[in-house]
Amino acid sequence: MGRFLYHFSLVEQQLDAAITKLFKLDPEYAPIVTANFDFYKKLQVMRCAVDLQTKAGKQIRKAKRTFSGIGEMNDDRQVVVHSAFGPAEPDGVQFRRRVAKGKLKSEALLWSEKELEQRFKKLQRLETSLKQIIVELEPEQIKWPPTANVAPLPAHLSPAFFWEHTPLPLREIGKGSR
Repeated sequence: MGRFLYHFSLVEQQLDAAITKLFKLDPEYAPIVTANFDFYKKLQVMRCAVDLQTKAGKQIRKAKRTFSGIGEMNDDRQVVVHSAFGPAEPDGVQFRRRVAKGKLKSEALLWSEKELEQRFKKLQRLETSLKQIIVELEPEQIKWPPTANVAPLPAHLSPAFFWEHTPLPLREIGKGSR
């Protein structure tokens, strides 16, 4: 299972590199930010950024397929890191997974050696695809929502100035401060 986690970690490193580029972080200090996001949140940040970027439809579709594939592999990672496992006959790995979300669910999963190889190759393809997305990522081309440009205001107030039906005092304050 070490090989699976190795390839998965390379995909996560690419997500970290993409976030570093996207937010123009100093690479020396970027790990302070990226280390504080779990994997799924990193993936969601990238999905949103690519969605906001003005690029050709084909590139966006490829990125969305890549992110979808990464999400699927994250589900597999959950199995690997949160399940008891051992060797399976004649080859492969047997997982015994238990999930308790409202109700206890137990399942036995068998990944053959061939299926493991397919997962390794898929992770390698996803890593390569992410590298290409990073090359094409242009932070200046991202159409950030207007609330992202209201820095002097507290974050919990800034969206109120763009809503049509805010209470009168907020609307009046918003007009006076812009």
